[in-house]
Amino acid sequence: MSAPLPDALISPLQRYLDEDDDEAALRAAADWARAHTVDIAGLFDWLQHYPADKARRSRAQVVLRAALGLPLVPGPVCRPTPSD
Repeated sequence: MSAPLPDALISPLQRYLDEDDDEAALRAAADWARAHTVDIAGLFDWLQHYPADKARRSRAQVVLRAALGLPLVPGPVCRPTPSD
């Protein structure tokens, strides 16, 4: 089992996802994630299961993925090269 996610990351995410705060809270969470070691699988699993508006969860995922240097859209690591 993974360690719990730090409050410094989760608290601003919850404020954004619960629509208690604007995108500044999401950006603060992304900045924190960029500067610290994060259990990426745990973070995205938590985000996927958080009971919030789907559009807000999707936006949070894109911003966090960008902050962590991941592709903006999750998908297979290896994709076939399109044939001409």
